[in-house]
Amino acid sequence: RLIMFKTTDVHMDGRELASLLSHHISTLGVSPLHVINVARDSCATNGVACRLMLANPWINAANMLCMSHTLSNCG
Repeated sequence: RLIMFKTTDVHMDGRELASLLSHHISTLGVSPLHVINVARDSCATNGVACRLMLANPWINAANMLCMSHTLSNCG
């Protein structure tokens, strides 16, 4: 279930994005152990943020690239 769609006013690096997302997820009262998947596009910043969050605190989550990007890269 999608629980949040967040945009920012300024560009962020991977560490800033990981911090922002972790903060907003925690304000919703979601335990990091209950996050099971992170879906993202293939932007490098999103990849860095995802790797940081999957290392700690979202250790049970899978890393899934956007289905549209995955299919586009198949050709």
